[in-house]
Amino acid sequence: MAIDLIAQYTIGLQPLCFSKVHSLGAFRAKCAASGGMFANVDMEIRQPQTITFASKSFSYSQPLVGKHAMVTWDAFYEYVFPSVQGCPTSIVKHAIRSACIDFCARTLIWKQDSTLNDVIAGLSMYTFAPPSGAKVVTPYRVAIKDADSGKDKELAAYSLETLESFTPSWREGTSEYPDKYVLITDDTIRLIGTPTRDLPESLSAGVALKPTRDAEDCPSFLYEDWAEVIAAGALAKLHASKEKVWAIPELVSYYTKLYRDGISRARSKATKSGLRESKDILPVQFSNLKGYN
Repeated sequence: MAIDLIAQYTIGLQPLCFSKVHSLGAFRAKCAASGGMFANVDMEIRQPQTITFASKSFSYSQPLVGKHAMVTWDAFYEYVFPSVQGCPTSIVKHAIRSACIDFCARTLIWKQDSTLNDVIAGLSMYTFAPPSGAKVVTPYRVAIKDADSGKDKELAAYSLETLESFTPSWREGTSEYPDKYVLITDDTIRLIGTPTRDLPESLSAGVALKPTRDAEDCPSFLYEDWAEVIAAGALAKLHASKEKVWAIPELVSYYTKLYRDGISRARSKATKSGLRESKDILPVQFSNLKGYN
């Protein structure tokens, strides 16, 4: 079933913001009802903030909500600069960002819930669209809401290796309510048993995130709870720099131990408390893949 990816719509510099739109038809109906310049919106205008329609699902991508949701990398400087005097700011910033990326990837401490997404008959592949400046590490929970009970039923995760070894024909199966999935890439899942019916607003997931390589900030809780640990990771890297005036090789093992100990604590906390979600950031969206089954 080929699902066309509907383009991005904005008016001028501002996105069209609707409370909740889940189909292109509903979007067009709202545009038509609004009259004026909204009545015939059928062009694609690319702007930094847009509303993206992917198949039948509504996806609004925006960096963050709330002034205090994020902190920039310079917030960590006070924990790093005193130990690497003479190091250029750009190098310190890069080391902090790299340490934060590694910390999040190893601990899965930063998690975000998805919005509800339609399950579409004939479409088995679904991909996540994280907030700006974030990259998906892995989903840790995928669920489909039961139409009768209204309760989420968590799907079992399978590996490609297991499926290919024990169920070679798994791609051919269908299901009214899929109860399994396989991770295709870090940010893409495939439902096992291609759906045979539409299930509106039924698919949800929780995903672990990390900053992107070009991110300019990170969630504030990473600074509030783990600033010293992330700084230790940055310092271990900076002091390992060869023939640099700021590097003291003897300190590498010290900061490496601090960083690894912090990772262990964060992993334990993430496991015991479920993962920490940044409530002030927009949830992860689904962006359904185009006719790829």
